[in-house]
Amino acid sequence: MGLPGEACVLVDDTARNLPPAENLGIATVHTTSPADTIVQVEALLGLRLSGRV
Repeated sequence: MGLPGEACVLVDDTARNLPPAENLGIATVHTTSPADTIVQVEALLGLRLSGRV
């Protein structure tokens, strides 16, 4: 996609996958539940996703 790491978010349920992304400047979310993941992604992206999924 040609985006810099700072413009990306990685969502994963495996914690060991997050540090490599963080080292590249990518924001990460360790997903444990759909509702919590939505809240975290909304905060990172400044978007309202609740009620859309």
